[in-house]
Amino acid sequence: MLSNMNMQTEQAPLLSPEELASNAQTPHEEDELAPKKKMHKPMWALLALLLIGFITFVILLLANVNVQHDKSTVLFDKGLLPVLIEVDDDYRWGYLNEDGELAIAAEYEAAHAFSANGLAAVCKDGKWGFINKKGECVIDFAFDDAGSFGKSTLAAIKQNGSWGYVNRWGKLAINPQFDEAGEFSQDGLALICINDEYGYINRHGVYTIPPQFEQALPFDDDGYAAVYAYGCWGLIDKHGDYAVNPQFDELGDFAKNGLALVRKGGKYGYIDRNGVYVISPTYAYAEGFAKCGLALVCSEDGKYGYIDKHGNLVLDYTYEDALSFADCGLAAVYTEGKWGYINTEGEMVVSPTFDAVTTFTSGVAAVYDEDGFAHINTNGVKIASYGEDCMLAGRFTADGYALVVYYEQSGGDFLPRIDVIDTDGQIIHTQKIVYVLAEDLEYAMTP
Repeated sequence: MLSNMNMQTEQAPLLSPEELASNAQTPHEEDELAPKKKMHKPMWALLALLLIGFITFVILLLANVNVQHDKSTVLFDKGLLPVLIEVDDDYRWGYLNEDGELAIAAEYEAAHAFSANGLAAVCKDGKWGFINKKGECVIDFAFDDAGSFGKSTLAAIKQNGSWGYVNRWGKLAINPQFDEAGEFSQDGLALICINDEYGYINRHGVYTIPPQFEQALPFDDDGYAAVYAYGCWGLIDKHGDYAVNPQFDELGDFAKNGLALVRKGGKYGYIDRNGVYVISPTYAYAEGFAKCGLALVCSEDGKYGYIDKHGNLVLDYTYEDALSFADCGLAAVYTEGKWGYINTEGEMVVSPTFDAVTTFTSGVAAVYDEDGFAHINTNGVKIASYGEDCMLAGRFTADGYALVVYYEQSGGDFLPRIDVIDTDGQIIHTQKIVYVLAEDLEYAMTP
């Protein structure tokens, strides 16, 4: 039994990027569990993604793989959802509203979510441009690829093989010159890549942190960014100085309690903003801290329990598998061959009767038992059941919607049919949807 694990280890002196480079060893291959960069790249082949993506999500859910998604998302961002529907024996993207109506006609080959300024990037006849919420073209279809404005005044676009940025009127603000380009964060910096090295620019296109990292993430709201250099993850500030030297195989987001999950040498622990261990790396597996202040951890013998921010074991190593606590204060646990839900006191609130489950979001969780997929409320009562034809029921997004997936035969192929449902289990749309924006689908279909 672990207790009082608030031991601190001495932090190595902070080095500059140049000093680290002089001491660097040959970097090993990037770890598959390290943070993933989010940059604008060419679109994937759609039909291949459809098939591979849905099969992968089904396997993940049924196998109860612990996929970490700490940040919630909304399905109807700015009130509209990019959807792929069948049109005259072809497939096109349009935008669904929360009334279930196709608010913008499905006539695009690809589409992004709407940004804060009311514009969305869409592709038509092989070229990208931007439309408003009325479906009117605001920036001409003149680009080979495009990103989103996000909360910024600039959007990434691709011309002649390189990425640059345009303003909301379509005028080039930063000439195309990058191999990859990300959205500008609230501090006015954007992550870019050139010659396989990552750095950061300001809205004038000037390097504030020159390209030098093997991989990197955007700056967070506290002004720090995770970077991958010399085979490890570390943390830099907005000046490009290391706040935490690259030393970890995995580096998670900082929770509200100021602790971030890290992995080093095959063990998980937690550090503060200075890179000092607050909870030593002794766990075989762990996840970030939930809003309730508890974190899921796994012992050497494969049992799961929950700790507080001091490393004290609050809920003992009792469970064969488990998920992190949801905002509602319930966590899914696996015991004696079935899944159920406990509260923060360790009391079984929803009896373990399910073969597969998701985390509660918006007060609802997806479950699977002998009757097939269903959604339940926090009392364990099924609010909707989907029958044997349902292939997957997803988790609810922050705005109170979920995706339910069926496969239907179309000619000689089996393609998905996606129903968008509300927290009452009611289908809100009339159009046949075969796909939604990939980022929303990834969140909605993971445990």
